[in-house]
Amino acid sequence: MNETAPVIPTSGATEQEIRAFVGPNADYYVKQWAPALPPSGVGTGFNWAAALLAALWLPYRKLYAAACLLYGFGNVLGLCEFLLRKNGVELGTLRIVGWGVGIIVGAVCGAFGNRWYLARAEKVVAETRAQGQGGDSHLATLASRGGTNFAAAVGFFVADMAVLVAVLVAAQSVFFPSTFGKRQDSFQRDITLANARRRNPVEAVKQQLEGCINRYRRGDPRALPFLSSGATNISVLRVTRSGNTNLPSVDAVLLVDGKRHYLEIPISIFPTVFLETLPFPPTEAEIREHVNRQVQRALKGETSDLRLSSYYQWTNIVIESLIVPTNYTQSWPYRAEVVLSAQASGPNTGAPLQYRLHLDIRYMDEDTWLVSPKRTAVADRLTVGKAEEETVRNIPGWGTVTDPDGDCTFKTENGKVAVTVPGTAHDLNPYDNMNAPRILQEVEGDFTVQVKVSSDFDPGDASAVPGAVAFNGAGLLVWHTDKDYLRLERDIWVTPQGERPSYAPLFEYWKDDRNMNPHNGTLEPFFKGRSTYLRITRHHNVFTIAVSHDGTVWLAEDSVTTDLPEKIKVGVAAINTSKKPFTVEFAEFKVTTK
Repeated sequence: MNETAPVIPTSGATEQEIRAFVGPNADYYVKQWAPALPPSGVGTGFNWAAALLAALWLPYRKLYAAACLLYGFGNVLGLCEFLLRKNGVELGTLRIVGWGVGIIVGAVCGAFGNRWYLARAEKVVAETRAQGQGGDSHLATLASRGGTNFAAAVGFFVADMAVLVAVLVAAQSVFFPSTFGKRQDSFQRDITLANARRRNPVEAVKQQLEGCINRYRRGDPRALPFLSSGATNISVLRVTRSGNTNLPSVDAVLLVDGKRHYLEIPISIFPTVFLETLPFPPTEAEIREHVNRQVQRALKGETSDLRLSSYYQWTNIVIESLIVPTNYTQSWPYRAEVVLSAQASGPNTGAPLQYRLHLDIRYMDEDTWLVSPKRTAVADRLTVGKAEEETVRNIPGWGTVTDPDGDCTFKTENGKVAVTVPGTAHDLNPYDNMNAPRILQEVEGDFTVQVKVSSDFDPGDASAVPGAVAFNGAGLLVWHTDKDYLRLERDIWVTPQGERPSYAPLFEYWKDDRNMNPHNGTLEPFFKGRSTYLRITRHHNVFTIAVSHDGTVWLAEDSVTTDLPEKIKVGVAAINTSKKPFTVEFAEFKVTTK
């Protein structure tokens, strides 16, 4: 004889019925639901599974209506995010909003999940009792209508992914038809080819381009959307691995009616190939024309890519040589080297001096040329007037003085070195100038270098570089070449709004014209007084820095891994882009090798 003891006096639902309905983990729900049932009628508690995994928990517990609402709401949010991103809203902002909405949805599901589940349990119990069943058959019906459904949890998730993809593809075709035609319909979605591209991307992309050409010839202009509809003679001229280190890709050249089209094709795990038409590389004549135009602007005192030291009067600047690499057209941006011959005279030079200037030319497109000093803004002095004749200066205990512009002063006293930089641009930045004064000595292997830097660090608000801020910086320099060096400096600059931010401290590692260790500045005061101690320690290829206000307590430790060789140079440097002269005193300099 079976006896049922209704431990929970619910509205007709006994504990035995609830356990039959819930199935796995029934003890948890009996405990959570008890306070919510008559006579108390309190809450049902917080369900962490529903909060953290609502999309799976709802169909798993057969709350299908709630699951449909949740997935529908998620798809609407996904569509909104897609449309907003297409219209220029930043991804970071959308992510913050998405996380916020997700937290709110999770909190709601966690707070009300048990209550929703209890409401369904009571409804099913009432409906099952109305059928007039009793005993074991009644409990069996409750178990079949209740319990869990793992397949439904997985099925809802997979089906929703398919629905979301379909919605986004439809939105792409409706709201952005031109982009859709270029990226979706233009190329065969062949997973076999995608696998082949991962194994041999050059050959696979070549095959796919041939397929696109055949489709174009058959009358489908979307197969090659960057061409006009009247192109006739089309062939693949070259396909090679790209030199773009930021994005694995393949460079291709198509010959279309006698004209070349340069393409960069990212290597993706997806079967669709996206084509981006690159600009035609400039001819040597166009490069010479652009450089000569920048020279004339610089001589007239106008804004120019060619930044020359205002300490000198420049004349007779001509192109001495133009070096175009043999693989010039195979990587983008297109690069070339230009050497200029120039004459310059200063307040103390007497006869004009002859200089050779080395420039690095990077062509992005017809409106964007990047012209930067390849070594220094003023390099390779060829002939020297008597007023400028001097031997290389060496300061005992410090190293060899390098003053590219010849306009800085170095004063030594009691083991200290004071460097005065005039109110013209003196920097160690490949995009501006590489003409900052410095004192360097050779060191090999692991070492520690330390110095005390003292100055007022007051650049004022007038910059010597058009469009830039007035900046003072001084500190330690680790030097291999002008393409491979490390800076650690106390610094400050003045914004157009009068703010005085700084890096705390400036710590940069430059490799091939790229800062490999970027940091953000801060308005919070970091440096104290006139003096700061700086230290760099090398252990193999890792350089660790530290800063101290008194030389005893060291702060702001940071490190960077470099490709610097065993034998390099270390020392001090002074940076000034202000129109005010900048004087800095270096003291207590020491290099300890290990």
